Amino acid sequence: MATKNYERKQGDNDDNESTTVPCHHSEKDKICSVDWSSLTGVIASLSKGQHGSELRTWKFKTVDPSNVFMFEGNATTTKNFNEARLHLGVGPDDSIDTRGLALITKRSFPGEARKLRITKDSKNIIVLINALSPGEARKLRITKDSKNIIVLIDTKVFIIFGRAVYGSSAEEENEQPEGDGEHTRDFEAEPQPFQLFDDVQQFYLDPNDAQKFFVLRRNNSIYSIDLTSLQAQPITLPAPITPIAKIDEEKDTKTSAPTSTSTSTSGCTIQEPRYTDMTELAPVFVKDNGSHDANSTGAALLKSSGLWNATGGSGSSPAYAVFKFAKNMIVSEFGFKCFGDTTHDVNAFKIQCSEDPDAAEDGWKTVASLNGTAGSKQWQLFEMKSKASARYWRWFIISRHSKWQAWVARAKFIGYEDDGTHMKVSVAAGAGDVERMTAAAFDPVGSILAVGTDDKRIRLVDVSGTMDTQTLDLSAVNCQVCKMRWSMDERASFLIVGDQFGGIRFWRRTAASLPKTTIHSEEIMPRPIKDNGSHQDSTPSCLFTPNGMWNAVGSGGVSWAVFDFDRNVEIHAFEFRCTGDGTHDVNEFSIECSDAADGPWLSVGSFNGESKCRKTQQFAMQVLKSARYWRWFIKSRHSKWQAWVWNAKFKGTIPEETANDTRIVYECFENNTRHYSEITFIECNGRLVLTGSADRTANVWCVGSKEVNTPHFLGKVMLDAVEIYCGALNGRNMRNLSPGSNSILLAGDQGVLFCFSITDVLMNQKRLVLKAKTVQEALAAATPPKIPQISVEQLRTAELREIQSLKQWIGIWKENEFVLSSITTIIRPIFMYLESDKQRYIAALDQFVKTPDFGRLKGVLALLAPMANGPIRQQPTKDLLTLYHVSKEAHQRLQQLLIRMANESYVHATYAGDPGLKKHVRCAQKTVLKIFKAKGAKVMQVFDDEKQEALSYGALCDVARGGIICRNTKHMLHVANLILDAVKKKKIEILRIKNRFSDPRDEGTGYRDIQFNVRFLDPDKTPTVSIAAESGHSNKNGPEALLEEGAHCFWVAQKQDGHEFVVFDFGRDVECCRFDFAHYSADCAVKTFIIEVADDPKGAGGWKAVDDGKVFEASLTEGGWQGFDFATPLSGRYWRWKVMSTQGTAVVWHVNFTYTLKSIANWALFEGVIVELQLHDEKFFQIRKEAMGHKNYTASRFIIDFIDTAVEKKIDEGLEQSSVREDIKTMVQKLLKGTS
Repeated sequence: MATKNYERKQGDNDDNESTTVPCHHSEKDKICSVDWSSLTGVIASLSKGQHGSELRTWKFKTVDPSNVFMFEGNATTTKNFNEARLHLGVGPDDSIDTRGLALITKRSFPGEARKLRITKDSKNIIVLINALSPGEARKLRITKDSKNIIVLIDTKVFIIFGRAVYGSSAEEENEQPEGDGEHTRDFEAEPQPFQLFDDVQQFYLDPNDAQKFFVLRRNNSIYSIDLTSLQAQPITLPAPITPIAKIDEEKDTKTSAPTSTSTSTSGCTIQEPRYTDMTELAPVFVKDNGSHDANSTGAALLKSSGLWNATGGSGSSPAYAVFKFAKNMIVSEFGFKCFGDTTHDVNAFKIQCSEDPDAAEDGWKTVASLNGTAGSKQWQLFEMKSKASARYWRWFIISRHSKWQAWVARAKFIGYEDDGTHMKVSVAAGAGDVERMTAAAFDPVGSILAVGTDDKRIRLVDVSGTMDTQTLDLSAVNCQVCKMRWSMDERASFLIVGDQFGGIRFWRRTAASLPKTTIHSEEIMPRPIKDNGSHQDSTPSCLFTPNGMWNAVGSGGVSWAVFDFDRNVEIHAFEFRCTGDGTHDVNEFSIECSDAADGPWLSVGSFNGESKCRKTQQFAMQVLKSARYWRWFIKSRHSKWQAWVWNAKFKGTIPEETANDTRIVYECFENNTRHYSEITFIECNGRLVLTGSADRTANVWCVGSKEVNTPHFLGKVMLDAVEIYCGALNGRNMRNLSPGSNSILLAGDQGVLFCFSITDVLMNQKRLVLKAKTVQEALAAATPPKIPQISVEQLRTAELREIQSLKQWIGIWKENEFVLSSITTIIRPIFMYLESDKQRYIAALDQFVKTPDFGRLKGVLALLAPMANGPIRQQPTKDLLTLYHVSKEAHQRLQQLLIRMANESYVHATYAGDPGLKKHVRCAQKTVLKIFKAKGAKVMQVFDDEKQEALSYGALCDVARGGIICRNTKHMLHVANLILDAVKKKKIEILRIKNRFSDPRDEGTGYRDIQFNVRFLDPDKTPTVSIAAESGHSNKNGPEALLEEGAHCFWVAQKQDGHEFVVFDFGRDVECCRFDFAHYSADCAVKTFIIEVADDPKGAGGWKAVDDGKVFEASLTEGGWQGFDFATPLSGRYWRWKVMSTQGTAVVWHVNFTYTLKSIANWALFEGVIVELQLHDEKFFQIRKEAMGHKNYTASRFIIDFIDTAVEKKIDEGLEQSSVREDIKTMVQKLLKGTS
């Protein structure tokens, strides 16, 4: 977006703050550096011109909270506020008005300014400036505490020590300023030149200490400067690392010429640190856990002949061998040779180390988990993923490529002795063993220093010496580093690098290089894979649904279930709920873990559950372990009966993949929205990054968000008439409604400061969710859709055209191989696009379903799902033209509902727009295909050419539809809860839910969403069911449980001399056509019953039986829903379910009555028309928007649907085999089913 050219009026004065166009320095001056205090809101700007350099400090005139960024008040501020709500806070021809800045101080320098910074405590200003006239202003920074300003003028550093305008020094020390006011600093003190050095190339604020900053001198050295004492301390840098010689796997010797290991990412090369003195080590065999005989022990692994016959690892048992070194060794590679017959070859194994050969399992540290190759007799060499030092090392074989033991011929360890100083050789600062340093970046949380050099490399150095030095090589793309910055957020850390050609690269930092922080546990959803016994469908998979239960029958007196987390997890706590009846409650149990689904199992805690407790019971693990497979082992219950449990939760953490990495950074992301000239600045505030270039643009990026863990581009600012030289991000607390909060500052030539507001929606990574309108404006825009202006004849013509098209396709499919071959040739490229798009969809789906919120989303959808077969899903009319008219108002109401949900403050979602009513041609096409899918080859009997009846559109439920695009699973869950709230308030009724995220990953063309068929209700007229009377019940299991959807309770009908019954009061007359119920099992089942209805159960009319007293017979073996249709619907307020006979004591979960459409029309709005509400995920929506396949699918979906149905209904059955037909079948099946 662009801003207009700011031209000054004649006679305007630099200090005149009431000028029409804001100009903060002389028009001919170039603002070269700006900074923004994170505490006081003070802005400092540094310019350079023909007559020297000038420093000015500013504050906003506005008073909290009346400011143009965060406040909506009078007409003027409302206008500015609405501008700020736009993307990056600006309209197409305007910037946020910075004439509201009040000048605090102004100071001139004889030299040329280069850089300015305000110290972290806001007490000082540091300036770097050239002392020789005219000098070049280069940089300005305000210290983090906002107490100082530092300015760089060419090669000289100046420090301006600030003082508070109001308040005593005691107040100043004890209070942190939170806004403009008493704590504003005037910075009137004279600039103090830093006398120690006059060859300063750059300076950088210490991100961890407000009283320190660093200087990079021209003599290739770095010093730390203390602002309190003005003393300088040199920073000692480790020497560069010589690459390792490559190990030859066959000759088992090192090559004569050393080589380096490198990884290419985005045109760059990351050189890995390797060692110069690696050799094959000489361990001594200590012990193993089982050998066939004395001549085939683990000792044979170190000999030139013989083999280790590892009988300790037969079946599913592990095998291991322990080795000892004379001193602590660091193993970098491990190798072995197998027998090579596959049957006895090693599969999964671990390399572990310890200081004690007899240590328990938790005393062995795993350095690498790897897999061997089947059928190989050659040396297999494996590089250790992490570095560890120990005297005792263990080879732990988890599994073989069969059930038999492993036969291993030889093993070897390659590494070096840990002498405590390896790769940590220190040299004096300024030594000539590195190229000239051009830029540096200091770690905001640790001790990592990034140094850019003029040989197109970046050296990452741990000043503390803990991590090894790493080199990033940009020589392959011929780029030299201009600017560097570390970003730091609680979720991710990146090194951000800008080069001379405008490229921005983000290198992700390893967890190993970050300081250890407190880890917070969260729920992790596993996948149950097996158990030792369940009753009917009550399997362990029901543990993680809101209305499911594991009926743990087990065997041998114990019950267990194994869960797969798909990656290693560290479980901190486990919780579950029992029925609380004392009979089916869990007593003794343990939680166990393993690296294999079949064990061996390691217990991390043994516990006892409470008896007669229905509340959630939580248990903290006694030992913390990381593993992929976990087992809940129930040893006993509080009675002899099986356990009934539900609502299980595992809470823990997913260990960082790079927690044991030896590198500092490990992954590079190169931007795809690049600058086109040299990068002039990089600024960072938490997860927001601002980059600027000489091409007059600034880019805004986001890093480290919870939803998107890769850096992504948010927006670009273009100042057409202004060259951007510097920028700043305000670092204020986002919860403060203070002037300048949540904003960026840009400056360049023409002496103008540009301030842009980045709204909270942008800060929260809502790239597609920028709500530029108020809710009222958006609702007003949701007008009723236009009804398609077609006649009955036009509709009938469209229907006949679709019928004729289907007839022709059936003819081509059966008889015309030549045309079918031509069609196959035409659509083949379309299918290639569709298959490519599907792979992107599958990748997005794999990430989507593994999020913790996906399990919660499925839980809410289970609560929303209609009971039994659900309400009647039929439109109030079968005629499409009539359906258009009744759908008009319902369509508008749906759009308004979606807009309200999308504009909830905590929902990161965007309204997908009004699609209008579905076109009549598509309605006819869908209806014809539905009939084809139902009838198959007999479809043309339905479409008799002589039969002139119109199609029936009663089952078409998406004539009116609309959707929301949600940011991720979490916000889709928020929307689902809003829908649940509307259902509870009887504003809408859910008729069907189609959750395509739960479909098999290979099914369909790949796109996933959630579709709701919805009917709008009048809450005041909608029936509310209650229990009016009953025959009795056992214990606390009353009939109210029959109406509690999703609850783990039931009605236990107390045996009577007569019959058991329940009377339901609907609060008004209702007409029902069906009754459904679900009972427990054959031993606790309803056998026969009748249904009765009455207007007044105590009146003279009495009870009238459905279908003239028909006795309905229930299935004793069916544990799910059973449905019973009425031959003739009846109407009444009171309905009685009268149980005539049972088998045992009846235990009933739920009941459901189905209303007729005639009855629904009494309380439904818009004549009971059905609309479709869609929930989309942003990633899937974006893929579909970009995908080539989708553009073609819109035109070819009839072909795909036809061929899929033709295959399913076997309409070519009995015909002669056709290679062309089989070819197109294979193509469609591969696309839709993932199989050929």
